Amino acid sequence: MIIELNENSSNIKKYNFELTSDPIIFLETVSKKIICEIIGYYNDFGENPLQFRERTLTSVIFPALLKSSKRAATELYYYTESKEKVNFLDYYAMDELRENAYLIEVKHLFLHNNESFRKHYEDKWIELEEQFKKLKKKDVNNYIDSNKNIYAISLAIIVPWFYSEKEKSIDYYKNYVKEKFNPDWLYTCDLRESDVYKIEFPDKDIYCPWIIFTGRIKTIETAKINKKF
Repeated sequence: MIIELNENSSNIKKYNFELTSDPIIFLETVSKKIICEIIGYYNDFGENPLQFRERTLTSVIFPALLKSSKRAATELYYYTESKEKVNFLDYYAMDELRENAYLIEVKHLFLHNNESFRKHYEDKWIELEEQFKKLKKKDVNNYIDSNKNIYAISLAIIVPWFYSEKEKSIDYYKNYVKEKFNPDWLYTCDLRESDVYKIEFPDKDIYCPWIIFTGRIKTIETAKINKKF
């Protein structure tokens, strides 16, 4: 699969993102690395990390970022303009050439067996949107190196799950997510040939045939000088 861009997205239009843009290539690379880490996590621990919350997914997201960038960090703090409350950025990554910095907020959502997002996960998307909106130039410049191109990314990791193997096509769920959230970008992966496809429980098994990465992206600042040090 290749990453898809929403051509009608205001962010994609405003910042002229294309499939060959560095931030989009980064997103696709990280998505693929996360999938590799999910499989590796299962092989090493015998558990599917997708069945847990995003705190557990740190164990696959952070290694994926380390393998996709020169430097990665978690829980970086910054204040908004009011300085009333400290904020903690989920993830930071700097590319191999030290030219681009990525500020990343993450949420883990489940697309339930009844083929819809329950309110809890709709609220998590709204919360992710608010976190994304808070990432502004005037707020991050005092805390994050501004001698680079800085991009903000929201990453929703969506797992459709079912009680049987009789699923609709992935296109059905991709379209559902697009219509529900109107994201800027989307990347999907088929898990049906992997060990994480089926989660066994004592009373009932659950099937996770796909994983959907989606969210928003924007340019916070374009570097005036690209320092290499």
